[in-house]
Amino acid sequence: MSFAVHGLAWDTEYFGFPCANIDILGTLSDNDAKELVRLSMQYRFVTIHNPDALIGNEKTILSLPNTIKTDVNIRLCSSDPAGIEGAVSALPLEIKEGYSVVLDNNMPLSPDVFDAVQGSFVHSRFYQDKHITMEKADGVFYNWLKNAQNRPDKYFCICRYQGRCAGVMLLSFIDKKSIVIELLSVCKTFQDMGIGTLMMRRLGVFRAEKNVTKILVGTQERNSAALAFYKKNNFKSDRKTHIYHMWND
Repeated sequence: MSFAVHGLAWDTEYFGFPCANIDILGTLSDNDAKELVRLSMQYRFVTIHNPDALIGNEKTILSLPNTIKTDVNIRLCSSDPAGIEGAVSALPLEIKEGYSVVLDNNMPLSPDVFDAVQGSFVHSRFYQDKHITMEKADGVFYNWLKNAQNRPDKYFCICRYQGRCAGVMLLSFIDKKSIVIELLSVCKTFQDMGIGTLMMRRLGVFRAEKNVTKILVGTQERNSAALAFYKKNNFKSDRKTHIYHMWND
C-alpha cells in the first residue's frame, strides 16, 4: 500500500471518539484509495498527511468521502548552532529589564501559563474545520500543555514579566542531538516586545549545554508572522506537508 494508518490514543481520548493518522507514502492508485476508505471506516476522525513531493495525490484525496484540506504545514530546521545561540545577557537592556526566563523539565504549570496560549494558534488546522467547535479547538492546546507538565521528557521555557507569564515554549528531544519545538506562544499583552526572541536566546544556551545539533519546528504556511520569526532566527524550511481531515459520521 502507498499509505500507513496509525491510531491516535491522545486524540481519541480528547475528542471522545476513535481517531487516526494516515501517512501517504507514495502515489495513490484507485485501489489504494478504496483501501484507504475501507480502513478509515473504523475511525470517526482521520487526519491525512501528504508530502509536497506527492502533491499529485491531492485530487484523489479530496475526492474521498467527507474530506477537506485544512493545512499546509511547513517544517523548519536550525542546524547551525550560531543561529540562535547566545547569552540572555546579550539582549538589549530595554528588553531584558524586568523579565525572567527559565527552561527546565518536570515543571508544574501555573494558571497564567495556560492563559498565555489562549487564542495564539488560530492558524491551526483545528480552527479550519467546521466539525470542530471553537471551544474544542482551544482545548487542544490547553490539554497539550496540561499533559506535558511534570514530565521528565518535556521541557518548558517560560518567560515572565514582573512574575506574570509573558510567553511559553514547549520542547522535547527527538534523539540525543535533536529537539522539536512543539508549541511557542507569546501572550497577546506582550506581543512585539521581544519575548519570542528572549525565549530563543535561552534555547540557544540550552542547545549549547546539551550539545544539540538540530532544532525542528512546524507551523502553518498561512502563518506568515511565525514563518518570518523563525527565519529571522536562522531556521530554514526543509519540508512541506499537505494535511486533510476526513470524517466518518
